[in-house]
Amino acid sequence: MSERLLDAFREDAERGVVVPELEPIQAAGRARRHRRHAGVSAVAACALLVTGLLVATGRDHGEPQPAENTHTPGRPYPGPEMVTVEAGTYELTPYADIALPAARVRVPDRWNASYGPEKFEGIGSVGADNTHALERSRWYAGLLVTQVGWLAAPNCDMLNLMGAGVTELLPHLTTLPRLDVTYGPAPAARLGHAAFHLGLKETRPGPDCALETFHNARGPIGNLGLGGTYDIWLIDVDGEPLLVVAGWTRDAPASVVRDLLTMADSIELHPRQLPWRE
Repeated sequence: MSERLLDAFREDAERGVVVPELEPIQAAGRARRHRRHAGVSAVAACALLVTGLLVATGRDHGEPQPAENTHTPGRPYPGPEMVTVEAGTYELTPYADIALPAARVRVPDRWNASYGPEKFEGIGSVGADNTHALERSRWYAGLLVTQVGWLAAPNCDMLNLMGAGVTELLPHLTTLPRLDVTYGPAPAARLGHAAFHLGLKETRPGPDCALETFHNARGPIGNLGLGGTYDIWLIDVDGEPLLVVAGWTRDAPASVVRDLLTMADSIELHPRQLPWRE
């Protein structure tokens, strides 16, 4: 088992919340918003390569750096559908604004096309309907790349956070119902942008909120149950927050968790492309 995976399952991880320096990222966000409002669209023409979505805490992230454009072709993501997709590179569109970048991700074999790639027990071959398999499954793993719309509050209210900046969103990620912070929030760099990295684990059974923990028009992630783990990046994409969540239940096979984190590592930001054709 890899060091990253061992860290992902470490039960005695740090529980305290580290309060990071927020002023530098807040100033960067203001500066980036100013450039966007002034009409500068260079970010829409730049491709940025993710350096990886990791549970491991030992990697040196350094300052945000523009990433190399690998020009990996991507086909439109078919979700949300309860069908198995073939392995390949897909383009997720977390932002409604077409001037903002898309996220390309390399999906391995036999994953379901929900709001983001997901896997569970009994998933079928390409094109199979997986509705009943999900209902019977004893474990789950999934990836979500999205704008932040609503987050669950400790009392189970859903907070509308559309339009909020990274520093406004960050405290709410540390107070989600049933979840304890196991790592971070740590300032870092992801996808060539300033970001925060944190880990969460579901450690208590209540309250039983009726709605999803994370939700917006482009995808929800519900509760993973006791022992469920979330590895989260909150990224400041030129003033526009981007949430990347890799989540898995405590019974998810180690090989599936490894594939999930590898898939998350593959994420790249690219300008939105024209409709893909065979």
